[in-house]
Amino acid sequence: KLLKMNSKYILVTGGAGYIGSIISNFLIKKKFKILVLDNLSTGKKKMINSKIKFLKGDLLNYKILKKKLYKYEITHIIHLASNIDVMESELSPNKYLEDNFNMTRNILKIAKIKKVSYFIFSSTAAVYGEKNNTKGSEKDKPKPESNYGLGKVFCEKIIKKECKLNKINFM
Repeated sequence: KLLKMNSKYILVTGGAGYIGSIISNFLIKKKFKILVLDNLSTGKKKMINSKIKFLKGDLLNYKILKKKLYKYEITHIIHLASNIDVMESELSPNKYLEDNFNMTRNILKIAKIKKVSYFIFSSTAAVYGEKNNTKGSEKDKPKPESNYGLGKVFCEKIIKKECKLNKINFM
């Protein structure tokens, strides 16, 4: 359930990236009020519709994040922001294990403060490892083979824990 246009926002982290911009632009066409937060490390501001409120910010800096989002009433968070290069994750494991986890932890703190109704997280099939041309299912046990996939597993676990604890619907 999403709320129709009013003073309340759906926050899309990583909304200037490919998937984030498609989701944000789709929602704006459906008359939702969208707030995009992106550090523009891989995303492009030109991907964002002019009707969308854009904030440049880094999810790793909780203090500034909290300050930037203070005045906005946020009812839903779609969390897409992360480091995304599987090959790089093997060369820079901390960036993928720690940074992606800390970005998720920080946006979950915002979700708690804002008392959001829904938290939607974009994970990856990489949490299941190689499937050798067989279909995977979300019911499969995670078996990541990269730091990228492992980092997403850590994020999924903290999301489940924090959302249940704070009575936030999540997927």
